[in-house]
Amino acid sequence: MTPRTSPTRSASARALQAFHNGGHRLACVQASLTIDNTADNWLAGMFTANYAGQFDVLLRGLAALSLPFPLGGSSNHFRTAVLRQSRRLGIRTTSPKMPTSASGFNRLGYRATAIASATYEEAPARFVPWLKQRTRWYKGRMQTWFVLMRRPGRLFRELTPAGAMPFKYSLPPMFWQP
Repeated sequence: MTPRTSPTRSASARALQAFHNGGHRLACVQASLTIDNTADNWLAGMFTANYAGQFDVLLRGLAALSLPFPLGGSSNHFRTAVLRQSRRLGIRTTSPKMPTSASGFNRLGYRATAIASATYEEAPARFVPWLKQRTRWYKGRMQTWFVLMRRPGRLFRELTPAGAMPFKYSLPPMFWQP
């Protein structure tokens, strides 16, 4: 957790409940990242809208359909035994902001889910810090995308076509392949 993030008091309890209800194949619980400085300026407001769409709509929708989704941010709770298993098998994520789930958990037969809990984060309210953050994120996403798409047949076979789509299309359209 960075100094800029702060989980709600109930986040750990909700994650524990999700693990209890989700069964032994649940590897990760993702809470929403929520911006706490929305009113600072237009840029922070746009960041809030982006996060709401990603965490409250897209990720929860993919989880409801039992599809893998990119993990990101500081709002993840992991089943320790699964992390150890993936490390023993040499499975690594290529970026702290992108798909540990696609890189390993789903391929091992595990899944992730999203819960209605929030971790609060301060959005960059000035252009240069925002640009540096987005540049880091897109570098990680591109690196992950290139690793996953080295063997697209394997990705589609292991995750099914529906499961692979969230990762295939996790970058802007200029990177999409037919």
